[in-house]
Amino acid sequence: YYMSPEQCTNSSVDWKSDLYSLACVIYETLSGERPFNGNSFVEIANAKLNKKAESLCQKFPQKQIPAALDKTILKALELQPEKRQADLSEFRQQLAKVLEAESEKSQGVLSYIRGFLNKKEERN
Repeated sequence: YYMSPEQCTNSSVDWKSDLYSLACVIYETLSGERPFNGNSFVEIANAKLNKKAESLCQKFPQKQIPAALDKTILKALELQPEKRQADLSEFRQQLAKVLEAESEKSQGVLSYIRGFLNKKEERN
């Protein structure tokens, strides 16, 4: 469920594959559902290779997920790695902007993101 599209096709992987997997976890944490589902590996891989993840804001309007967070997660879930964030710093900056904009309004998953941002960055 958390493999990147490039892993599904046995292509070379790098940190952007890890970013994709992290985005899958955040998507599921926010919504309670994985971005791609199926009854077999083939169905899941086919979905990852042929569909875009659905917008959290559109699919789960009742959860009131900040649009900027939705946009950040969807970018990290792009099929082609080159369409994802340029580096981990960009991803972290986008998450930080969401936290800044939402400040004390929301807790829950935003506190998880705050913890991620506060960890010492080991690599870009």
